[in-house]
Amino acid sequence: MPSLHEYSETPPPTSELATRALAYLLSRQCMTLATHGPEGLWAASVFYVNLGFKLYFVSRADTRHVRNITATAEVAATITDEAAADWPSIRGIQLEGVAGPVQAPHRRDILALFSRRFAFVDHLWAWTSTTGATAAECVYSVRPSRLFFVDHRIHAARAELPKSYLELELPVEAGV
Repeated sequence: MPSLHEYSETPPPTSELATRALAYLLSRQCMTLATHGPEGLWAASVFYVNLGFKLYFVSRADTRHVRNITATAEVAATITDEAAADWPSIRGIQLEGVAGPVQAPHRRDILALFSRRFAFVDHLWAWTSTTGATAAECVYSVRPSRLFFVDHRIHAARAELPKSYLELELPVEAGV
């Protein structure tokens, strides 16, 4: 019986895999961030923007996931298709890395990316100036140390991207 999905046991070449993974990141808006700290394990869904494979999110300083990151910078995250109806249609990103606050002037650039990508943020956050979110809202980066791209339509197992791809610097204009 012929399959409805393209399928291969072999992952695509690294550069093609990286291109697919970046395109996937740009096509999604929300990641589930897993943290651990004094209050134990926690998972939170956050909107993100990315520059290459570095992810950025904005969150209030009093949230449990930010308190956990302050205590322990190690995080894990997943970005996935919520509407996958069957195993072959599952796609997503799985990663582990470190999270930490973003400082000015890079903070301003990241907030500008959020404003361009998400029209609702100006109403969601109590922004009072061109510098973006108030002091109660922190801008954080997630820098993956390992990142896997899962696309069951293309290959059977998740494929890990080499660390050299994770460290690529892209200009702010390339985000969104």
